[in-house]
Amino acid sequence: MIKYFRVMLKHYYCIKNDSRIEINIEKSRFIGECFAARSETETISRLDETRKRYPDATHHCYAYCVGLDTVYKRHNDDGEPSGTAGMPILQVISQQEISNVIVIVTRYFGGIKLGAGGLVRAYSKSCAEALNAAGKFEMVLSAVGKITVDYGYFSAIERFARQNAGEVAIRSIDYKQDVSLEVITSKNWKEFEYSIIDLCHGNVLCEKIGDEFYGW
Repeated sequence: MIKYFRVMLKHYYCIKNDSRIEINIEKSRFIGECFAARSETETISRLDETRKRYPDATHHCYAYCVGLDTVYKRHNDDGEPSGTAGMPILQVISQQEISNVIVIVTRYFGGIKLGAGGLVRAYSKSCAEALNAAGKFEMVLSAVGKITVDYGYFSAIERFARQNAGEVAIRSIDYKQDVSLEVITSKNWKEFEYSIIDLCHGNVLCEKIGDEFYGW
């Protein structure tokens, strides 16, 4: 297991859906499965489910990457020659910058040995096809803030959010004496704030609350 701290993480990718693919190489059957997982506990659960689903398989090789600030990575060859299964799976995951995922490649041995190079290619291909079938989307570190404005400028802010839908989203609206909106944006907060102030001719209060990852 590799554990390390990512200080400047600004974005990462998540899978859209769980997936399952199957390929046959030299009579060996490779089943690639991809699952979303946010903790090592979830990865263990997914691995146990797969082992129960294919109890007679020759190998259940896997790799996972979970966590954001503290990232946990692990790979396992499950009886295949060292470095020919788990590490290639992990390398494909890392190359695609995907986090919070486990990929399990189950093999039914077909009687023909593939050699070290053949195994690396087979497990890499199985992982890549499983991830491709799952699809992915980007999570971007975004600024969360509060905008308080007179009702007269509310429609202008709504229009601004619609026009910048790929970078700005209104998360909630509170209608009181003034309108309070919680917004999230992938734009630089200061630049976003200046745009809103200019839009409302200075008649607005903008306050940054914090940062969080958001799927744009």
